[in-house]
Amino acid sequence: MTGLKPNDPTIDERFLAYFSIVQEAAADLWCVFFLFCGEGHDLITDEINCQDLTGWLVPSEDAADFEPIWKADNWKDLTAEQGDFMVAAIWSGVPGEISVKFEPIP
Repeated sequence: MTGLKPNDPTIDERFLAYFSIVQEAAADLWCVFFLFCGEGHDLITDEINCQDLTGWLVPSEDAADFEPIWKADNWKDLTAEQGDFMVAAIWSGVPGEISVKFEPIP
């Protein structure tokens, strides 16, 4: 799935269910979300594993340029504009009604 590093052993089907909600919220903004890390505020059930996340909310037209830098953890190659794409993805709701909003990181 776009925005997740391949072969991450911490990712399971429940997290993928949540991350698809994150990507749907990003797509509503014509963006792609690239995960940096989890930040807590967990909701873990048999079906879903939600947590607040930090990462980059990248405009869809810039995602192809951003992805190789992100995959390589090559942060020195980020432009100032790309660095400004970093956000917190904050979830809310109850199982079956999860929503995600993005907030800038100061």
